[in-house]
Amino acid sequence: MLRTLTLGLVAAALAGVVHVFRYPLHVDIGFLLDLSERVMDGETLYREALEPNPPLVVYLMAVPVGLARLTGASPVVLLRLMLVALVAVSAVGGWRSGRRYLAPAVAAFLCVAFAASALVVEPGEFGQRDGVMFALLFPYLVTAGARIAAVPVSRSWAIAVGIAAGVGVALKPFFVPLLVLVEVAVVLGRGRAPWRRPETLAAACFLLAYATWIAAFARDYLRVARLASEHYGFFAPIARVDLAALGVVIVLVSAWAFVLAWSARPARPLAGVLLAASLGLVMAVILQGKGFPYHWVPTYLAAVVLLALAAASVLAEAPSLPRAVPAAVLTALLIAVGWSGFAGAERAWDRLDRYPYYLTDFSRLVQSRPAGESVFSFWVAPGFPLVTYTDASWGSSFSSHWLLPSMHQREKRGEDMAEVRSLVLDVIAKDLRERAPGLLLVDIEPRYNNLTDFDFLAFMRSDPEVAASLEGYRELTRVGEFLVLERAAGATRSADPQ
Repeated sequence: MLRTLTLGLVAAALAGVVHVFRYPLHVDIGFLLDLSERVMDGETLYREALEPNPPLVVYLMAVPVGLARLTGASPVVLLRLMLVALVAVSAVGGWRSGRRYLAPAVAAFLCVAFAASALVVEPGEFGQRDGVMFALLFPYLVTAGARIAAVPVSRSWAIAVGIAAGVGVALKPFFVPLLVLVEVAVVLGRGRAPWRRPETLAAACFLLAYATWIAAFARDYLRVARLASEHYGFFAPIARVDLAALGVVIVLVSAWAFVLAWSARPARPLAGVLLAASLGLVMAVILQGKGFPYHWVPTYLAAVVLLALAAASVLAEAPSLPRAVPAAVLTALLIAVGWSGFAGAERAWDRLDRYPYYLTDFSRLVQSRPAGESVFSFWVAPGFPLVTYTDASWGSSFSSHWLLPSMHQREKRGEDMAEVRSLVLDVIAKDLRERAPGLLLVDIEPRYNNLTDFDFLAFMRSDPEVAASLEGYRELTRVGEFLVLERAAGATRSADPQ
């Protein structure tokens, strides 16, 4: 039965690949692709192309962007192909380590379950750093179980696994607690000390080298990150009862799966590692303090893998069942995956035609304008996915101007915002003068968190340089809650004033 279910999960994973390509690209990923293109075109990261996240993700995005330029293929398609390949390689890497201390059928089921869940769980978020991080760490987690089980691991493989884990955590440092708790689990499981294991040393050395490189050569990032972090808490967490309840369910399911897996002696090492990883992932969600759906994705994946370990351990010892039982399970699984994927993709595209995206309406507007005209919006949306799916270009140094409402609120409290103003408003004024975007998309009825009573245009016009730059724009139309301004015919680009 276990072999049959494994084949069913392979089919589910293949269906997941189809679904991944049917969903629209997440707006965050679309902006990072565009940001990487701008850096490759010569813009200086953290000076001309401003982003509060660490630089590694921007440079990694250069791979699909560079291949797209060489081949003429879509960077979105190439990125997704690379991410699917990463999931497949990680699953094989997990199997390579897991088969040394788990029954081969159990190791195969476990790793295929990881691949299927990585592709099927939240396909609309596929490509976010959180999910990529877990894919990069999956072989490391299974290798940690091998250390507790005291089975040999080759030095070269351990180093490769450790570097991949270091890259995963470097993408989003909030996940450092995961590494720490897994190392604690290995030590408590009577594994070798961290400083005697090549994979741990490799991960630590990569993270140390990366931090050193940032301190020496990417100091502009430290400045941007410091200023952004001071305002990060302005936005209240996403208070979604469904996500909070699901988080509780995931923790309970993980604990239950741990108990089940613990009953099978060969599964104990990995069960302990996965439970520690689950706790670290929950800590990462709490540290990020926002509760976005994609923050939970690694927690979902860890719970699925732990549950798969428990199920495989039980099924491996269970008596054979009539063929009708696994056939019925497979049929139900494939119907569920197929229906959820196709229906979910349709819903995802439908959402892009509502606030705050209005993709169809803005696409029609862009198509009626000069080819390649740049757009500028004060939020990531609707600029993205508009730039991703049309020939419009992005006309701002920022992905989003979420610092503006925070600055406004803090200035009202009497705080000195001069440094942030010089970073944000001076850059916006320069963008309006030199990048000269053809269209400004202004949300005049914002609904997001603390933005509901914020007037973007009024605040922008409070700065003399920005107000002067806005004089070159006039009202064109309305799209939903957005006021669209176009650059006046007589307005020209101007050099940065000395």
